[in-house]
Amino acid sequence: MDYKKILGDISKRADSKKVEYYVLVHKKHKRVICFRDNPRAISFIKPKFKHSVSKNLIYSLISLGFHRLLLKKVMLSENLGDVIYIANSVKAFNLLDECVYTFESMDKKLSEFSNNMRIQKFLSRNNLAPKLLLVNDSKRYYTEELLYDGKDGKIDMLDIIKKLSRFYNLTYRRYVHGDFMKDHIKVDNNGEVKFIDWNIRRGNPDEDFKNYIRRLGD
Repeated sequence: MDYKKILGDISKRADSKKVEYYVLVHKKHKRVICFRDNPRAISFIKPKFKHSVSKNLIYSLISLGFHRLLLKKVMLSENLGDVIYIANSVKAFNLLDECVYTFESMDKKLSEFSNNMRIQKFLSRNNLAPKLLLVNDSKRYYTEELLYDGKDGKIDMLDIIKKLSRFYNLTYRRYVHGDFMKDHIKVDNNGEVKFIDWNIRRGNPDEDFKNYIRRLGD
């Protein structure tokens, strides 16, 4: 993964003047975190470092300001907000405006992007996914409301099952979320459960719950 090329591409699409971001690269899992040097950005990335002692240590160093000495910097559009994640998707988080920008490849045909947006609009309209705020066809990105992890990071399992059941009923139990895991479960400002990173495909609803249980330790 050429993360520098990806960052340069989305920065160009976002336009505006450039500001400093710090870059943390996980080469093994091909993931990248970019963040601005401010308290809200550093607080926001904390959940990404909770799964191991080494990750906790890295976050402790960042919270103490050692990222200024240890991490590389890159100049990117300030319109990308506070934090950028690159993994299976490319997302930029504007924490002040409480919104998320998702960038898709410019190589993707407009018809394919438009079809993805029809699915996103369906999910958003039925309160299954974040509220869709803006779609930019020419630059292949869309803006959604920012969701949260729930009070104390906990979300009631009954609420999760009810919301997934709504999706299954709307699609005649022929489709699943796809690759479902705990990190895909969020709540909005009103506490309503919604899901992110949909990868809808044909399947039995049991698949989602099996994936959820299997990936609890991820």
